[in-house]
Amino acid sequence: MSAIKEKFEKAAFNLICNAIIKTGIRDPFALISPGLRQREEELQRTKRELETRVIDSSRKLLLSEIKYRSLFGNIHTAVVVHGPDSRITMSNPMAGKLLGLSEKQLVGKSAMDADWHFIREDGSVMPPEEYPANRTLLTGKPLRDAVIGIHRGSMKADIWCLVNAAPVLDEHGVFQQVVVTFVDITGRRNAEEEKLKLEERLRHALNREYEELPEIAPGGGAETILIAENDAPSRRINKDLLEKCGYSVIEAANGSEAVNIFIENTGRIDLLMLDVIMQGKNGKDALEEIKKICPDVKALFFSGYEEDIIRRKMVLDSRVPLIRQPVKPAELLSKIRELLV
Repeated sequence: MSAIKEKFEKAAFNLICNAIIKTGIRDPFALISPGLRQREEELQRTKRELETRVIDSSRKLLLSEIKYRSLFGNIHTAVVVHGPDSRITMSNPMAGKLLGLSEKQLVGKSAMDADWHFIREDGSVMPPEEYPANRTLLTGKPLRDAVIGIHRGSMKADIWCLVNAAPVLDEHGVFQQVVVTFVDITGRRNAEEEKLKLEERLRHALNREYEELPEIAPGGGAETILIAENDAPSRRINKDLLEKCGYSVIEAANGSEAVNIFIENTGRIDLLMLDVIMQGKNGKDALEEIKKICPDVKALFFSGYEEDIIRRKMVLDSRVPLIRQPVKPAELLSKIRELLV
């Protein structure tokens, strides 16, 4: 084995000597060094390009994060991010405002802390397993437009929110986080409750007036009346009044619906009661369309606006009576009998 090694070393030595003699180069390794230097320069150039790309990408990522955090912090929707264990990992300032806690107080809290609790729509205390984050973690499904109250511990007033929760999964379908958003609807809910209370008081007042209503004229009170009005509570009050007096009532929420109902009930409807101002097709346009089908149809307009303003603005048919609401039941019934006789 040593003999073979010795022969190889002699052959290598002879090769180097021949190279020196033929080329005149005293350093045979200089033959390959230019290639090495060129390769080194290419590697350095590649390194500089990669460093530039990393710096550029880092700058773009930083700007993107600044933009994201600015948007996250300034939107008027409360956002709370929960980890797989239900603990809060991130929240925005609006969340702290709604929940009555600072961002530092929020981060790390679980969805089952006793400092605050959620309230069901019926007013009862919501059990922890029904909390938005917990429900999404348990079911794996998003929560859409749930009306939920929030009791905020030391803060006096509870609030009501429209709540959505969405799961965030990784590429393997494993929970990473749950994003919960809250939109404050306390003002809207309070307004709806006040409206219901007002409607109830109005019903009581009308019930007292029902007892004093004059008897309906002989042969009256058996006709069918179509009421078209956007405001559902007001429409129900008029419906209750007319039905108590023996009329059959069909409801429509707008002018287009009134036209369709009239077509479906051709020959059955004796009188139209149309709100002049309605979303979509108004009372005036609905009557004009119905008259193309039944020119002799009897109709009555009503509105909360002054009669001269409505007639001037809407250019109503002067032959169609207009009653301004609110109207006394006796006055409304008298006008209806007058039209139907």
